[in-house]
Amino acid sequence: MKHLILYLMLLLAIPATAQHGLFRSHPHHSHAPAEHHHHGSLMHHGPNEHPYGPQAMNSEDFEVAHGFIAKETFDSNRLDVAKQIVKDNWMNAKQIASICELFIYDSNRLEFAKFAYASCVNKGMYFVVEETFTFSSSKEELREFIKNW
Repeated sequence: MKHLILYLMLLLAIPATAQHGLFRSHPHHSHAPAEHHHHGSLMHHGPNEHPYGPQAMNSEDFEVAHGFIAKETFDSNRLDVAKQIVKDNWMNAKQIASICELFIYDSNRLEFAKFAYASCVNKGMYFVVEETFTFSSSKEELREFIKNW
């Protein structure tokens, strides 16, 4: 938890242009597939990868991040902070849905849901994110986005 708080403090102190490359590898940083080298039956993974694939934020760190986003006064500020957090952290569909529920406007919910899709460890459960929308048009737009992703 201390690491997440320090990380969030760094985000506020370091301009966005200087932040690139400071944190662990993540889908928003590179679109190249991860390389795994086989030596016999062992696979070697990067320093932040689990042998069974990426892992979502643990519940304690997620609660800190959620609170950090929730304390923002305006939807646009919430969106900026939420995007920065999901850019550098893997999340599960329930966590992404929980963040979506913090937004007042469907347009911001939809923008975040699209942005966060690349960071989702269980994309097959993304229907829980869809349920956070007020308008059926937003649900349809998210479905179309996922279909073309």
